[in-house]
Amino acid sequence: MAPVLFAWLPPLPIVAAILSGLAIAVVLVFGGRVSRLRAPRPRFKSSILIALALLVAQWLALALLGQPPNPLDCLAGVAIIGAAAIIAFIGWSLIVWGFTLNMLLALAAQGRLAGLSQWASLYTGGQSIQELTSDRVSVLTGARLVERLEGDRWRLNARGRVAARLLRVLRFAYGLGARHG
Repeated sequence: MAPVLFAWLPPLPIVAAILSGLAIAVVLVFGGRVSRLRAPRPRFKSSILIALALLVAQWLALALLGQPPNPLDCLAGVAIIGAAAIIAFIGWSLIVWGFTLNMLLALAAQGRLAGLSQWASLYTGGQSIQELTSDRVSVLTGARLVERLEGDRWRLNARGRVAARLLRVLRFAYGLGARHG
């Protein structure tokens, strides 16, 4: 009966890749308990690296047990990790950086009616709009899309210009309009 039960399973290297891909979500959920992984970007990067390390460790274990993965299974495994990373990033970015959803959570946490300015204050944690903007600018500089010049002057760098063009194309393709030019 055991051979029939496991006949539907993909090859073990692919099972290892699927399990490693699931590890991304586990690290994202539990990584906040580790002080170095509280920030969103390091936690996401770490989840991908841990998943890849786990995949390689499982493949090495299979090889030691006499079942080394073939190159196509390795390629498929890396593609599975890539797909898992993309899926995780979509959900992660909505939860972590999604302005609209976080506005909803701020109002829900209030538990009562709020005026628009009070709602904005709830969202920013009492910070001013200047502090909120500074926080968003730090994300753009951290992603190396903008650079600071002397004083309080900022500009897009080459990477930022490419990202802005791509965003415009995607907004057009998805019918979202050409917001901000």
